[in-house]
Amino acid sequence: AISKILCLVVIFITFFAWLGVLLFPIDTAEGKQFFPGLGAGMWSLLVLLTTANFPDVMMPAYGQNRMAFLFFAAFLLLGFFFLVNLLTAAVMNCYQTHETEQERSGALMEEENVLIAFDLLSDLQVSQGCTGDEIQKSTMIDFFEVLNHFHITSHITPNDAEDIIGMLNTDGDAGIDSDEFRDLFKVLQKRHTTHRNLECFMESWYPSIKQHSKWQMIKKWAHHPVLDCFIDLVLVASVFVTALETWSAIEGYALDRTEQEKYASIDLAICVIFVLECTVKIMTEGLLNYWASLKHRFDFVITATTAIASFWVRDPTLAPYVA
Repeated sequence: AISKILCLVVIFITFFAWLGVLLFPIDTAEGKQFFPGLGAGMWSLLVLLTTANFPDVMMPAYGQNRMAFLFFAAFLLLGFFFLVNLLTAAVMNCYQTHETEQERSGALMEEENVLIAFDLLSDLQVSQGCTGDEIQKSTMIDFFEVLNHFHITSHITPNDAEDIIGMLNTDGDAGIDSDEFRDLFKVLQKRHTTHRNLECFMESWYPSIKQHSKWQMIKKWAHHPVLDCFIDLVLVASVFVTALETWSAIEGYALDRTEQEKYASIDLAICVIFVLECTVKIMTEGLLNYWASLKHRFDFVITATTAIASFWVRDPTLAPYVA
C-alpha cells in the first residue's frame, strides 16, 4: 500500500512539474528560478509539498500575474492535504498490522515455549521414576526456586508457591497437567504486576534483607519528612554558595586559588549529598517506583548532570578539554 501511494506521489509531482515548465517558460522569473527544467521543477514542488519554500516558490509568478496562485493552490490542496495524509494513514495502518502480527507471533512463541518447559519438567520427573502426565507439586516448587535465581519475576516464597500451585490446579488433583500449566506465566505476570510497585529490586534480589532492622531503618529515613527538609536546606545552601561563588565575576574581579578550591570542595560535598539521597531512594523504592514520580525524574537528571560535570572538571585527564 505504501509503495503504491509513493508511486502516486511521484506521478503527481511529475505531472505538476511538467505543467509548471509549460506555464512558466525559462524566459520568465518563475521559470528561470524554480522551473528551468523538469527535474528542477520536481525538486521545487517536492520542497513545496513540505511547505518549506512556501510562499517564496510562487512569488515571482504571483508578482507578474495573480492567477498563478491557482496553480500552487491546486498543488497544495491535492498534495499536502490529501496525498501526504493518505501516505501517513498508510504508514500507520502498516505499523498497526505489523504490531498485531508481532503480538500474534509472540503469543504463539510463548505457548510453544510453555509446552517445551512442561515437556522438560515432565522428562525430569520420568528420569526420577515418576509419571510424566502431570507435574508434581515438589517439582513445581523446585521450578520456582530456579526462577528466583534469574530475577525474572518477583521473589516466590514457599507460601507464594503454594498459592500459585493452588491457582493453577483447577481440577484439585495431585499435579499440574499441560492445560493448567499453560496459565502459569499469565499468573506470574499478573502477580509481578501486582507486586512490582510494592517491592524494590533489593528486596526482590535479596529477600532476607527484609528482616534486617538496619534495612528497615534506612527505608524509614529514606521517606521521612526530615530527610526531605534537609535536602531542601542543602538545595537552598547550594544556591547561596553559587551566588557567592559567581559574585566576583559580577563585580569584575577573579577569586584567588584558595577561594576557588574552597568553593569547589563545598560544591563537591553538596553533589555527594544529592547523589547519596538519589541512590538511597532508588534502592529503597525500586527504579520503577522512583522513576514514576516526575519530581524524582527531575531530581535524577539534575543530580546526574551535576555529578558528571563535577567529575569532568576534577579529572586531570579532562582538564585540557575543560580549558
